[in-house]
Amino acid sequence: MENKKLEDILASMRQLNTARLAGWGASNIPNEIDDEITNLVKGYLELDEGDKRTVRESVERDQKFVFLAFAERMASLAIRLKSREPLMLGMIAMFLQIGTGDVREDILRLALVHAAAQKIGMDPRSLFMESARQFGLDDTSGLDAFLHRSDEDKSINSMGYTEGTDEDGFRFVRTW
Repeated sequence: MENKKLEDILASMRQLNTARLAGWGASNIPNEIDDEITNLVKGYLELDEGDKRTVRESVERDQKFVFLAFAERMASLAIRLKSREPLMLGMIAMFLQIGTGDVREDILRLALVHAAAQKIGMDPRSLFMESARQFGLDDTSGLDAFLHRSDEDKSINSMGYTEGTDEDGFRFVRTW
């Protein structure tokens, strides 16, 4: 491999495993792991299409849950900061792990991003489609299917979450 940026991203991804990150999901938002994943996602977006494919093909099942937890954490951070950027980063992280396991796990986090977007006054559909465009996701049928669910069927409560707070402010909290 001659591409230093690609090598760095793949090395960063290898560090994203549940053994190393035990307890991170419930830790303060943001923290150094969030920064690490943010840098990985931003670096991914700068790659050419061939290198992006290499990164996507390198995502393992263990990393799926890291990227999903990141999306969950970014939804909370977006509300705290009233900012779109964490939602975009969370969506792109979710796209990275597409095809690595049960899609129902993805739907849970889409509900959080959707709720966060609404809470900060953004159109969720616009956010979903813009993040898909930035990522290079051609097939948005899964996003469309989620967006066409009833309000109740895409609510955070139906997905096993509620709104809460921690010492730093707003936070989505699991009820399962």
